[in-house]
Amino acid sequence: MRANEIPTQSGGVARARLDALRIVALALPLGLALAACDRTAATPASTAEPVAATAVDPVAAPASAKALLGAATADAPPPTGSAALGAVYGGNDKNAAEYALPDGRYVGFWQGYAYRSGDEERYTVFVHAAPPAANGIAPPGQQVELAQITYTLRDGAWQPAKPQVDVGRFGGLGQPPQFDADRLVLTYEVSPKRALLAMPSAVAATGGVQIKAYELFSLDDHGEWHHAGTVQAGADYSASCKDGPATPDTACVRNSGGLRFDPSANGVMPIITVSFSGSVRGEDGAIRPSSSEDARTYRYNDAAAYGEAVKQ
Repeated sequence: MRANEIPTQSGGVARARLDALRIVALALPLGLALAACDRTAATPASTAEPVAATAVDPVAAPASAKALLGAATADAPPPTGSAALGAVYGGNDKNAAEYALPDGRYVGFWQGYAYRSGDEERYTVFVHAAPPAANGIAPPGQQVELAQITYTLRDGAWQPAKPQVDVGRFGGLGQPPQFDADRLVLTYEVSPKRALLAMPSAVAATGGVQIKAYELFSLDDHGEWHHAGTVQAGADYSASCKDGPATPDTACVRNSGGLRFDPSANGVMPIITVSFSGSVRGEDGAIRPSSSEDARTYRYNDAAAYGEAVKQ
């Protein structure tokens, strides 16, 4: 069974950003694309076998359970990003995708995700708020606060639940990463009530360097979403080295990677492995083809987030 792209609603404004992420990219052999080229149906989690991440066929919990994050089937158009912003923060009379609040925060739509949960069609929208920046310039480490609102389709109309304003933080320079519409959203179901959502993101660093990642969101037993960290998953330095490496730290590398989900021993959240193809910069500074030794593993930790990458 071939996977299809999950319906999403794009929004927000693409921005160049984040030398801090560029630094992370230099330290890791990152990839540009997920394993969407595989796009095969997942193996049920009850087999305890490693599975490839999939955008349509979420890994089932017990076979009798209905999909928690199944593919959306609703024909009704989902709510707009501006409507979601107004529902979470209020004051959006002009239906803007971004606007300032009276307290000085600047809020914006990030991304919506449509799915079928059991017998219900749902649409979760992630939005963000940036605190006021001194002199209008946010420091590199200044993240934005995440919130979400989930709608359920009832009698042909999308009904909102109470907004959740404590989803977490991500981004930098007072900006969120850009949602990457060229890659698929990935899901993994841990149990009938818990799941993991991997949303592709991208940032543009100096010199035309492109950094790719996945923003991870966990769904808990109470139906609340939490930002569970960022998995680095892409780097393309080709624009910065047309006439050779721009600097010793920005070798002309371009690689692609894929996510793999493995059941964890404690059953809380899966182990994530990112493997790569393409070229990487070795420890000696030389450019070489990527190999299985470049794979990185991320584990869910006691802080309810995925920690630093560990080399295979």
